[in-house]
Amino acid sequence: MWEVLVSNLLPKIYVFMYLKDIIRGMIRMKEKFEGRDSMVYDLADIQRMLKIGRTASYDFIAKVYKEGNPFPVLRVGSMYRIPKEKFDMWLSGK
Repeated sequence: MWEVLVSNLLPKIYVFMYLKDIIRGMIRMKEKFEGRDSMVYDLADIQRMLKIGRTASYDFIAKVYKEGNPFPVLRVGSMYRIPKEKFDMWLSGK
């Protein structure tokens, strides 16, 4: 009984692990491609770089958008976009 269960389950586990690795690779490629060509950051990028939560990043960028300092923030509909060059200068202290 145990051998039958294991023999039926193992191939499915290997397929799942293989598919999981493929999906992870595709996500990495997508992130690499998007980051290379884009001239702006989105809120998820800011969140990762500043190591803050989603709500904190949204509140921070909304405040910067209203004040216009220390870097410009663009608003496209309900989405915020931050020019990479200006944000990177602010982050590095220049």
